[in-house]
Amino acid sequence: YYACYHCHDALENHTFKATLSSEPYPVLCGVCLSYLTLKDYKNGTCPVCQSAFNPACYLHDAIYFKKESF
Repeated sequence: YYACYHCHDALENHTFKATLSSEPYPVLCGVCLSYLTLKDYKNGTCPVCQSAFNPACYLHDAIYFKKESF
């Protein structure tokens, strides 16, 4: 888990790829380190510690979460 794709790319030897929307726990709360579902994340706050996520993060959904095509 990385704070952003820039952080990922700076620390890894491969480029970031969006996670599939079916990934069970694609998000890690940066405060309490709980694994979160995409639905939990999209609610805007961590269901475990109630910390709010950056309200503008939804603008970047297409970068981080890939919709599966069937």
